[in-house]
Amino acid sequence: MHASLGLSTVVLLLCVQIAFSSRIVKRSEDLRQQVVGELNEFRAKYANAVQVSNMNELSYDSELEKVASQYNSCHLDRDTDDRRQGEAYYYLYKKQLEDDFVEYAALHRNETEQLKSYFTNEDLFFAVLQPNVNKVGCYHFPSICVHKIWFFAAKFTDVKRSTVRGLCIFGPKHNFTPKDTYYGKPGSHCSGKHTSDGLCKAEDLRQQVLRELNEFREKFAKAAQVSNMNELTYDLELEKVARHYNSCRYESLPDRIERYQFHVLYKKKVENDFIEYTAQHRNDTKELKEFFGNEDMFFWVLQSKIEKVGCFHFSKLCVREIWYRAAIFTDITRSPVRGYCIFGPKERFTSDDIYYGKPGSHCSGERTRGGLCKVTN
Repeated sequence: MHASLGLSTVVLLLCVQIAFSSRIVKRSEDLRQQVVGELNEFRAKYANAVQVSNMNELSYDSELEKVASQYNSCHLDRDTDDRRQGEAYYYLYKKQLEDDFVEYAALHRNETEQLKSYFTNEDLFFAVLQPNVNKVGCYHFPSICVHKIWFFAAKFTDVKRSTVRGLCIFGPKHNFTPKDTYYGKPGSHCSGKHTSDGLCKAEDLRQQVLRELNEFREKFAKAAQVSNMNELTYDLELEKVARHYNSCRYESLPDRIERYQFHVLYKKKVENDFIEYTAQHRNDTKELKEFFGNEDMFFWVLQSKIEKVGCFHFSKLCVREIWYRAAIFTDITRSPVRGYCIFGPKERFTSDDIYYGKPGSHCSGERTRGGLCKVTN
């Protein structure tokens, strides 16, 4: 009798615990969806007020939530606060503060330079209104917290103190600047689809890097008049290979990445500078061919006959020195690096594989509108 009663009690307590845990999980998920909805609403309102054309829609990221949970106090100690400064973060202030700023921004929508200069790294809206971020994770403080508002905010609001619900961290981690903001009709500068509010829908990371690499190849083909530049497709097997090279530092890699056809994902300006240099030397095909030695930083990504690619993206921001010979076309000596890409098929390519003429004119089959050769399996 007692044993039966004890067992029933245990089962009852277990059921209560499961039900309670389910409620907590549901509440946490509801809270995540609520905050990402509020942040996207703020971004959409600002984009419409100022006519920002490339404001990304945010999605929730559990890994960034883990980062945010490290800053789990309303008032941080100095070491933790210093560490937080390296993140793209935003405190969840009262809504009036955001609404006041949107109203201020709408009144100054034509003063884009003033608005750009307002977004310095110390600005309380720098991260949340950075157009290129596309994911967020947040930590909600367990008790009420109150912050004094940055004194510069007096320009647009009379709020001096605000309750703070928590802290959010945004990604991907990058060196953002005010120049990342483009102006025009909201959504008009999106690379793909956009929401009804004008926020750019985030691309899958694989599709994003594939598009960027094909754009680079397309621009080079046009600048140098390469007639047989293949369009790349994404390959998951090559991605598995790239995942072995998950460190920014060469000396930390498991083996030499040079044995593969690889490319380092540098900042876009390095690529754009090379395109400009190429266009200026488009008639000097011999010089361009000589530039593409095996040690050249663009040898593989601009190798015309490669057909597929797989990439690994670093989880943390990484900075690398630029190959010294790149000084011939760019003044950039150091660049953030997003990851590595491996290309295929693996063959012995040379600069003689590049043919010159109207882009797409040397394709064996169909070509894209930009002059890349479509590869058929």
